[in-house]
Amino acid sequence: MGAPCQTIDRALSVTVAGGAVVCLDTGSFNVSPINITQAVTIDCHDRLVAAIPSTEPCAEDGIVINAPGGVVTLRDINISGSPTSLSDQPICGQNGIHIEAAAVVNLEDCVTENWSQSGISVTTSANMVLNVRNTTIRNVANGISFAPTGAP
Repeated sequence: MGAPCQTIDRALSVTVAGGAVVCLDTGSFNVSPINITQAVTIDCHDRLVAAIPSTEPCAEDGIVINAPGGVVTLRDINISGSPTSLSDQPICGQNGIHIEAAAVVNLEDCVTENWSQSGISVTTSANMVLNVRNTTIRNVANGISFAPTGAP
């Protein structure tokens, strides 16, 4: 196990392909999007971790997965498009999880909420497996959207 990192992005930058990022503490990471570019597991078991867009006009996604051929697993992560503690704040951000490329994406025990477009958006034209288990999608225009780009 490596040394603790202050952000998920930093942890991803020092994790080898196929490795794991384990959240050690509860936190709100106001840096968005979190970019996943390789096979990895992010496990925030028993921790509340929120990825919230940080820029105006909030046109970003919470997590972007662009890991061609990789297996990506997200476990126990809360991805919110607006601060959940500030219910009077407008919905901010486009998609909770935007999948551009991967062989397999596993979402387990996650929450994606308060997005102007989709809780989960899949735009890859390649074959891909999406496993969604015990995951809540709420307060979004579309729960899961599939809009492949280019020719298959």
